[in-house]
Amino acid sequence: MIGFYTTRLTSPTVKMDDLELGLLEQLTEAVLDEIVVDKTIRSEDLCDWHRRWMGNIYEWAGRRACA
Repeated sequence: MIGFYTTRLTSPTVKMDDLELGLLEQLTEAVLDEIVVDKTIRSEDLCDWHRRWMGNIYEWAGRRACA
């Protein structure tokens, strides 16, 4: 998971939108370094990215939804 913002999770002054955006920016940089041109993106990749993005905030991050 992405660690830069994790120490700020307990701060009441951090807005959730700002926190999520900062984490998304970090994830985007990391994922762009990992993806190769001909890679097929699978649903497992999307779940992994979601877990890496939101896993420090939400327990359910990266899990498949059952509707």
